Amino acid sequence: MKAGVSLVSIEGARANLEHDIPDWDFDRVRLAARQLWADVLDGEAIDRAWLTHEELTGGGILKFTMGPRPNKAWASAAEARPPSPN
Repeated sequence: MKAGVSLVSIEGARANLEHDIPDWDFDRVRLAARQLWADVLDGEAIDRAWLTHEELTGGGILKFTMGPRPNKAWASAAEARPPSPN
């Protein structure tokens, strides 16, 4: 499956879809993803399983790259936990 996302419009989602993987080949993408597991926000790797309000509303490109099995070490450090409002 290939999906494009835009918080602005359907046309924007279609444009993002073509921009991110223009030469779509499921098997090629699947094989490449087997070796990777990362999240990148505007080109910067993030090692946490949450985003700040500013990151969500500020715009940008968030890319998820997943492998065939969970990476249990990713975002497992104490500093990767979501903040608590205490």
